[in-house]
Parts: sequence; structure tokens; C-alpha cells
Amino acid sequence: MLVRKITMFAVVAVAADAAIEAENVADFHLLCEITQAEKLPPKTAEVNDETSSIIAEINTINMSLADEAWRNLFTGDAATGNWDKKAKDYEQATFKDDWAQKWNSWNEAKANLKAKEENKEWEQRFPRPQSPTMLKNARSKLESITVEAARLEDLIKSQLQNTGAAASTMANQKVKEAIYGEGLTNYAPEKGKTLAGDGTYGQACAGGKSGKTVANDLLCICVLATAENSDECVTNSISEGWNSNPLPAIAKLIQKCPAKAGGPLTAAKLHGMISAFASRLRSHKNVASVYQHLGKMSAGTCSGATGQLCATYTSYFGDNTKGGITSIPWVKKLEEAANIISNSHNAAATTEALKARLRALRVSAWTIYNGNEEAKSAITNTKGNDTQQLQAAAKECNKLKSNKSTCETTGK
Repeated sequence: MLVRKITMFAVVAVAADAAIEAENVADFHLLCEITQAEKLPPKTAEVNDETSSIIAEINTINMSLADEAWRNLFTGDAATGNWDKKAKDYEQATFKDDWAQKWNSWNEAKANLKAKEENKEWEQRFPRPQSPTMLKNARSKLESITVEAARLEDLIKSQLQNTGAAASTMANQKVKEAIYGEGLTNYAPEKGKTLAGDGTYGQACAGGKSGKTVANDLLCICVLATAENSDECVTNSISEGWNSNPLPAIAKLIQKCPAKAGGPLTAAKLHGMISAFASRLRSHKNVASVYQHLGKMSAGTCSGATGQLCATYTSYFGDNTKGGITSIPWVKKLEEAANIISNSHNAAATTEALKARLRALRVSAWTIYNGNEEAKSAITNTKGNDTQQLQAAAKECNKLKSNKSTCETTGK
């Protein structure tokens, strides 16, 4: 009995305020959910980047086996030995074009080597090969390892750009652009970027070209063509109209959106919003024309008067030359945001595989000091099966009892 009374009260309450339109209210809440998405942190994949330390370690090993003439080119001091200080000494050496990119890493390797040599621990653990033949072979193997490590480093850096904070920022920008317009990520709508067509009700709403932004469509279903108090979507009237400047109404409408639960923004959540929008789109036939719309049409028109506020999407439908739902501009932006989030997880998985191969190369570099031929096979197989490489790395770690700290980090 209590439930029945509450239901009857709700019906009476809506009837008492005839300006409230059920269709517009429902569509308003749909678009509200999308506007709230900009406040949710995108759930992009995070990756622990240990690449720099591994590359530095391999470069240090390489420097330790280099001849004295090469090692003496570097001071190991960033203040005096980095490329911006040394470039003038090699202006005519055109065959050294890649030095500008690599010099500082080499200089850092010299600094690391100096620190290790000063405490004698390095020489005790890894004595430099005395045989000219062994030294030559070791240098050849290390050169191959270093080249492959640099290649993997570039691949890892490329993948990392699609993960973590960078991906989160990009996804959030796409969501904001879906709401406010291309390039607008600061909550400040602009007529030319936010409103469809020429910014009038006829073109932005009734002309079939809605969908430029979520904000545009909110205004279409909630703000009258001529400025006066409107209660189509919310109570406590919106006073702006399309015949003046409707943009200030955007913030007012969003403020009236119901608060949504927090949590991260996922690709699935964005796809759910798009699906909800697709299910809310309605078709209305007027003589020979069919309109896809949100909001309410009356007597086949969408005039912008009370009871006739709608956003129409006819230009995106009709025949096989039209793209349908996914061609609507703000839907495309949400799809882009979802793809960025999904791709971040794919990039993270790829990065982990590349890191495993890089760690295997590090172990191969350490085996150079023992004259172990395992290093050579790691180079030829580094593009192959990661599991086999890590098993080989573990095998080498078991042999390197004296370098326990290095082995403990291998493969992790």
C-alpha cells in the first residue's frame, strides 16, 4: 500500500509541472553520465621502467672492455664531459653523426666504471681478459649485445608512450573534447567548437547535424530556441536561449546532473555509454523523412518551443554512405578514449616482453667475463622465445655466485 501511495504521489508531482518532458529528462540523464566521465581517472596500465638502469649496466661492461684510447675520450664528469662541452672537438668528424645521441650515455658509463674501479671490487670480480684473442672476442660479442639492447630500448620507449600517465592524459583529453569540442580541455566551451552548424537552434539541433559535442546536444534538448525560463530537463529554470548565447547554460545543466559513483574510467565503461546512447536514439517519421533524435518531437517538428526540444542526427544515417552511430563526432571521441585505454594495456604487455629480452641480454653481457659462449646464442635468439632466454639467464645466474646481487634482479 505504501509503495502505491508513493507511486501516485510521483505521478501527481510530474503532472503538476507540465513543462517537464519525460523524454528530455531521460535523455538529459544519459548525457549527464557522459559529462561525469571527465572527472573519472582513466584506468590505463602502469609499467615499471627499469630500462635506463639495464642499459647503463650494459654500457658500463662495454666500456670496461674498450681499449684505452676510446676510454680516454670520456671524462666521466657530466659538467665537463657531456656532449654539449665536447662537440666542438669533433665538428669535422662527419662519420660520427650518432655521437650526439650516444655520447652522454658513454660518458655516464665511464663515470660508473671509474667508481667501480676505485674500490677495486670490479677488478676482483671481473678481471679484464688478458688474452688478446679473448679480449677481441669479448668486444665483438658485447658490440652485438649493445646494438640489440639499444634497439630494444627504443622499442620500449615507444611502447611506454602509450601507458601510464601519458595515456591517462590523452584519454581524458578525448573525453573532454567529446563534451566541449575539438581542442577544448579546460571546461571553457566556444561557439565555433562546441555548437554544431552556425550555432543557431535550427542548424545545431533541428537540422540533423547534432552530435558535434555532448554539450551541444544537452543544450538542444534542454534550452529553448528563444530565451525564457525552461524546465524541459530540470527544475529551477534555465533562462538562456539559442537566440542569444546558450553557452552559459552548459555549466548550469552539468551542475544539475546527479552525482555518479567514483571509480576508474575503463574502456568497457565508455563503450557502455555509447551503447546506452544508441539504445536511447529514437526514430520519428514525418511524411517522407525519418529523424533519429533525442528529446521530444511534436507533430513531426522540432521547433525549439516548449515540448519540441530535440537533438537530431539524420545526417549520420540514411544509406550505406553514412557511418551511423560511430560517425557522430562526440561518439568517435569516446571511441578514441576507449582505444587509448585498451591500447595502454596491450602496450604494457608488449613492454614486459621486451624488458624480459633486455634482462636476458644483461645476463649475456655479464657472461662475457667468463668467456661463456652462452652470450652469443642469446643475441641470435633475443627475437625468439622469451621463456627460453630467461631459463638461460637463470642458468648463468647460478654460475655467477660471486655476483649474487646482480643475479637476484635478473628476470624480475
